[in-house]
Amino acid sequence: MSGALASHLVGSTAKGLNALAIWPTLYVWGIACLASDLAALPRPSTTAVVLLCATAWSVYLVDRAKLRDAWRDPGDEAANPGRTRWVWSHRWMMRSLAALCVLLALGAAWTLAPLLVLAPLTGQAAAWLYAGTPRRAHLSPRLKDDWTLKNLAAAVGIAGFAVSVVASDTMTPMFEMAGMVGPILLPTVAADCLLCDIPDRAGDALNHTRTVPVVFGEAAGRIAAAGLSVLAGAQVLFLTSPVAPGWGWAVIFSGLASAILPAGWIRTVVDVRMPLLAVAMMMLT
Repeated sequence: MSGALASHLVGSTAKGLNALAIWPTLYVWGIACLASDLAALPRPSTTAVVLLCATAWSVYLVDRAKLRDAWRDPGDEAANPGRTRWVWSHRWMMRSLAALCVLLALGAAWTLAPLLVLAPLTGQAAAWLYAGTPRRAHLSPRLKDDWTLKNLAAAVGIAGFAVSVVASDTMTPMFEMAGMVGPILLPTVAADCLLCDIPDRAGDALNHTRTVPVVFGEAAGRIAAAGLSVLAGAQVLFLTSPVAPGWGWAVIFSGLASAILPAGWIRTVVDVRMPLLAVAMMMLT
């Protein structure tokens, strides 16, 4: 009985942590660490980490629990029925937690650079535009429903947010930093977003969410993601940062490995690889 209870508790905890988007939140921190390392800048300060994680977590929580019950997305239920059931039974807790995260992010942003208070608010607006409400046939598609914009929008949002926080944290000209690391971060994040569409392919097709795997097939999605990872990593190898070789090969090989995983493993591996790579780089340098 005790073994069964322990197994149930472990399973419930793991399911809850997955539904609460802990790993995707840390992924954003990992991208910020990648950006700072490639630009040969100090890694994010404590205040910057709070801003990064609180903002990202608030966005993921709202994306999953929505702001209103009427905005529940059938596509999410089709793609991740178990996770969606857990989310919906804890939706008020998740919405409250998202609100607290926004307040925490606003405080951190004001401390770091007052203009950054726009970041948590912009993040919530972007989440609503991306997939804040269910798809409605009589309205123009959401960003989530358009394969030409879906992954690009997510990549621009995550990479742009990471660059803005790191630049403000280190008092580096933002556009200068964006020009240096943007061409690397964008394909890196786009590849990961594209891979995460593969496990959802059947549910997305059923609900008319047109992703690359839905439109062109799973193999095309894997090949495109692998190509983007190689493109990103190859650019890193040409940088003069002392950690560039490590990051470059790590991005290439972890991206290629993720692209050949079984569909059921992809999302978890994609979410955890960037924070784990960031920790590894901290330990090695």
